[in-house]
Amino acid sequence: MSDAIREKVVAKLQEIGGGSAIAFELDVDKYFDVMSALLEEFALTKKLNCIYITASIPSTTLINAFGALGIDISRIQFVDCVSKSIFGNAPPLENVSYLDSPTMLENVILKVEYLLKKYQGKEAVIFIDSVSALAVYNDTGMLTEFFQILLNSLRSKGNYAIMIAIANQIKPDVREMLALVSDEVVNLS
Repeated sequence: MSDAIREKVVAKLQEIGGGSAIAFELDVDKYFDVMSALLEEFALTKKLNCIYITASIPSTTLINAFGALGIDISRIQFVDCVSKSIFGNAPPLENVSYLDSPTMLENVILKVEYLLKKYQGKEAVIFIDSVSALAVYNDTGMLTEFFQILLNSLRSKGNYAIMIAIANQIKPDVREMLALVSDEVVNLS
């Protein structure tokens, strides 16, 4: 990833501060570079607890990819919305919570709230990967309600909320919804 994009990602997060929700719209070929900057240069250097909600890539794939990139996942708790629906039985892992389906948005909220309680009020960053995938499984009205509830809860506790959207996979109505629920949408494509 170019240093300019890496610096833009980190600078934007430092600018907005905790209690904010930001969406990054990016091309798929920049995905792991952006995630590396978000995790390594922002979340882990600030020693933030991380909750990584995945609706697009199974957590085992992410864990393997992050390991190959040298990213320490010991402070990351994954909320995996896809493995059970794809594989049926998902392998039990200490830092992974499996949900039945990406359509069970209320379960995502409940799991995030539970994990935040385990952190005992310590500042956290919550990654939502990806808005584009959630839009495949849920209509825009339902997504808007989900994000309003989740993001307002995260903001009220001073946590960072980071949403990932893949530029060529996002529909216009979902892009409008992101602009509505986010404090800022940053285009990295």
